[in-house]
Amino acid sequence: TKRFIVYGTGEGNSKQHKGKNNDKSQNNEDGPYKKKLSDKIVQAIAPSTQEKNALWLGTAKGGLNKFYTETGTFYHYKKDRDKPGSLGEDSIGVLLENSSGVIWAGNFLGRMYRANSMGRRFTPYNLPGDSMLNKDRTVTAIYETPSYPDVLWLGTMNGLQRFHRPSCRFTPYRSKESGSGGMNEFVRGQLSKEGTQKKSKKTGISGNIIFSVQECLYAPGKLWIATSGGGLNKFDPRTDQWENYVYSQDKDGGISENSLFSLYQSPDNPKYLWVGTFRGVLNRMNVESGHFIKYIINTTNTQLPPTIMDITQVPGQPNFLWLGTLFKGVMR
Repeated sequence: TKRFIVYGTGEGNSKQHKGKNNDKSQNNEDGPYKKKLSDKIVQAIAPSTQEKNALWLGTAKGGLNKFYTETGTFYHYKKDRDKPGSLGEDSIGVLLENSSGVIWAGNFLGRMYRANSMGRRFTPYNLPGDSMLNKDRTVTAIYETPSYPDVLWLGTMNGLQRFHRPSCRFTPYRSKESGSGGMNEFVRGQLSKEGTQKKSKKTGISGNIIFSVQECLYAPGKLWIATSGGGLNKFDPRTDQWENYVYSQDKDGGISENSLFSLYQSPDNPKYLWVGTFRGVLNRMNVESGHFIKYIINTTNTQLPPTIMDITQVPGQPNFLWLGTLFKGVMR
């Protein structure tokens, strides 16, 4: 049985089914539901907790999309100066819909938006800082877990932030090592050849550019943190203990590089942690043994695999991963 890949790009929505030719449908401009994404750069992807077979997609220039996977249609939410409660920007870099149907969307300009599951009205929240160029305000990840009620975990370009919503208090976690998380570390990580892991216990986070945060489902309360240039971190906020997994040539079965963009751990199979990288290598980590297996994404339009910006699953579809990618839309 063939699996199919969905490309939500400007060329239309393409599905490959068993025994059928590719069918590309162009955008229907007359109705609210479109046949293509509003932008082919998908920076964030999150399942809807309120609607079956629906995904939220955050794009670089096309705002927020709600993607109905069964029909292959998209609903676009964009900036509209004439519409009160619309998005303030068309760049959405991070997404979260919690179990209550509250949507959090963030961008790299220091602003978050909160909306209900229908996404009809967005309320803006500004992060602390006196300039949009302040790296503390650049939101690169949003995460919420019942283990820490009333807390949002925010990844930024300058470390991890713990945001306590009732008090509006921010607690930062940053690496004190020289150069950690800077652009030199980002480039160094992305150019690393496929290698192995080096696990170490440190007193803090290994990099300051944070692109993804997930809870360790086999050890509730602990967090997985993906950094650019600093590899993978496991953090216990209750004890302030850190474990770092970084690229090394010493052993087999380790992580493929240190520039990580996305994390996903399925509630149906918490034994594995999926890690998306800059160079388009999908890593699967056995969280019990710490062993990594690599998967290279095959593409027909380019020789280079796309950067894996985000990873998720649709409830009820345990055999498929959905990948938000750079320039290649959304893949299954």
